[in-house]
Amino acid sequence: MQPWMVQLIRWLETVGPETPLPDLAGAPPELESAVRVLANRLGQAAPPLIDQERIAELNSLGDPSLVRHVAQTFFGGMPSQLASLRDAVARGDAAATRGVAHTIKGGAASAGFPASSHAAADLEDAARNGRLDDLDDLFKKLSSAIDRTREVVDASYS
Repeated sequence: MQPWMVQLIRWLETVGPETPLPDLAGAPPELESAVRVLANRLGQAAPPLIDQERIAELNSLGDPSLVRHVAQTFFGGMPSQLASLRDAVARGDAAATRGVAHTIKGGAASAGFPASSHAAADLEDAARNGRLDDLDDLFKKLSSAIDRTREVVDASYS
């Protein structure tokens, strides 16, 4: 049995409002998307704005300015990425939406910003599955997650 299958089974046995999402590394993307949707419907808490374990990992690399640098790099590219994404959503361009959302998802995950990464993943999934009517609301959710994350980062790591 794949490790992600074991994680999924354990999660399904204990899922509740405070249960964190299972580690589904290696699982099909469609399954990851379905688990996120199920978690939302079960009232699971939203992912945190900041992944403190990722921040600790970056801090452990020995450069005290690394967290600030990673955040500045992520947020520095965000105005143009959000503008491209907003345009793609407005055009109903699923392929472009999926591509930009995927880029933001990866950058947010690497930087330690799970709420932004999950919001980008939701947008990417909607574009992939042709749910064009959902794109505008999901774009707003992503933009809000990024803004809230930036506020916390500015207050905590500047």
